[in-house]
Amino acid sequence: MSPVMIQRMSHFGMSYDDLVHHVQTSSQDNVFLKISKADSLKSYSSHRSLSARQDYAGEEEFSTAVDRQASVETLSDHLLKQLDFEQLPYIEKQIVERFIDHLDSRGYLSNYSELKDQIMSDFSVSSRKVGELLKVLQTFEPEGVGARTVKECLRIQIREYNFQSEEIREALDELVQDHLDDIANQSYENITESLGYDEDEINGLIQFIRDNLNPNPASEFKHDGHTNHVVPSFKVSLENGEVVMQNLEEEKGINVSISDDYLKQLDDPNLDADSKSFLEAQLASARQLIETIQYRHENLSRLMTKIVERQDAYFKLGEIYLEPLLQKELAESLEMAPSTISRMCSSKYVETPYGVILLRNLCPREYFGKTAIRIEKIVKDICQRYPELSDQQLVAVLRDEHQIKMARRTVTKYRHQVGEESSRDRSKPT
Repeated sequence: MSPVMIQRMSHFGMSYDDLVHHVQTSSQDNVFLKISKADSLKSYSSHRSLSARQDYAGEEEFSTAVDRQASVETLSDHLLKQLDFEQLPYIEKQIVERFIDHLDSRGYLSNYSELKDQIMSDFSVSSRKVGELLKVLQTFEPEGVGARTVKECLRIQIREYNFQSEEIREALDELVQDHLDDIANQSYENITESLGYDEDEINGLIQFIRDNLNPNPASEFKHDGHTNHVVPSFKVSLENGEVVMQNLEEEKGINVSISDDYLKQLDDPNLDADSKSFLEAQLASARQLIETIQYRHENLSRLMTKIVERQDAYFKLGEIYLEPLLQKELAESLEMAPSTISRMCSSKYVETPYGVILLRNLCPREYFGKTAIRIEKIVKDICQRYPELSDQQLVAVLRDEHQIKMARRTVTKYRHQVGEESSRDRSKPT
C-alpha cells in the first residue's frame, strides 16, 4: 500500500471524535493547516433533542435517542449475541461462554493457561478441544478478541484482513511475529536484515500496523457502566414519506484549509533552501490531509447511500424490516475491499427515527434468509397463532408459510429466546 492509501485507511477507521483530535493536533503541528470550519457536530449531538417514536414491539417512547441507545453495548453482550448463532453443542457453547466471562478489559485471555486447566477439569474435555473452541471465539468481532498476547491479537487481525497481495500479509505477519520489540525500540536495521526489505518498505509496513491494527479490541465497548459520548456521523429521517440521508460530518464537522500567508512565504524568492524544503514538505502533508478528509466524506456518503437504499423499509416501517446486508456485498457494489468497508462501518453512528445506532448494525448477518430479529418475530407469531402445534409441526409451518427450512431443535431454541412455552403449556385453557 502507498502512504496515501495507508493514511486513507486509517482515517476510515477513526470515530468522529478521533478525527477531530487528529485534525486539531495536525493543525498545531503544520503551519499550512488552518481550521476553516470549527466542529459543531459534537455540540449538536449533545444538546439536540432526538425524538424516537414507538417501535414495532410497542415499547415506551424515549425522551432522547441517545439516552435510549446507551451508545454502546458491552463486549460480553456483543460476543454472546454472536455465540447464539454458532452451531455448537451445548457443552461447547458453555466453554466459549467461560472464555467470554474471563476476558480482561482489553478483550484478552491473559490467564489462558490456568483457565484451560479449569475448563478441562470442569467439562471433561481435552486440551485440543479447548484450543479449537478458543479459535471459534477468535473469529468473532471485534477482530483480535480472545487473544492471549498483543502479538497474537495483531496476527489475528492480519489473518482476517483482506489484502490485495498475499506477500504483504506474510511480511506483516513475520514482522509482528518476530520483530515487535524491534519496532518498539526503533531497531529498524534488525528488521531490514531479517526480512530483506528496504527501509521505506519497512516504514510502510510499520505505518500500516500503527494505523490499521488495534492492540485493544475492546476499546469501543463500554466498561464498568461508563459509555463514551456518541457523535452520529449521519442522520436518516423521513420527509413526506421519503427517506432522506445527511452526512453530518460534512455538514457540521470540523474541516481545514491551506493558509494563504504561508503560501506567500513559499513564493518568496529570498527564502533560503532549508526553509523552502521544510515548507514544501509541510504543504504536501497538509494537502494530503485535506484530500484524505474529503475522501472520507465522499466514500462514507457513498456507503451510507447504498445502505439507505437497501434498508428503505427499515427506516419507514421499523426494526423487523431490516434486511440482511453483508459487508462483502457492499464491497462489491462500491468496488472496495471488504476490509475497507469494515473500517468505514467501525465506530460510526447514525441518528435514525428509532434512536442513535452503530452503523454496522445496519449491516446484519443473514439467518435463514432473514435477520435474527425477523426470525424471532416470525417464530413468536406462529407460536401464538398455532398454540397446539409442537416444535416439529412448527417446522412445517415455517417451511410452507415463510420458505424457511429450520431443524426442530433450532425452532426450540428460537421459541425459548422469544419466551414462548411448549405446545402443551401454550394450549392450556386460561
